[in-house]
Amino acid sequence: MSRNCDYHMKVVTRGKISCFQTERTHVMRRISELCRKRRQVNSLHLISCKVDPLFAAGFHML
Repeated sequence: MSRNCDYHMKVVTRGKISCFQTERTHVMRRISELCRKRRQVNSLHLISCKVDPLFAAGFHML
């Protein structure tokens, strides 16, 4: 399953690609933590996590 992301973040969860964009800095920090601690979020099946360092991008887990 391939899909282009026009947003600043591309997250693959359980084989489904979702694109998210937000200007909320605290969400950006949360995502950065998840990217660094990928091994601790196996329940989310987080396969890939890309964050654009030039823009505050992120997504809500729930």
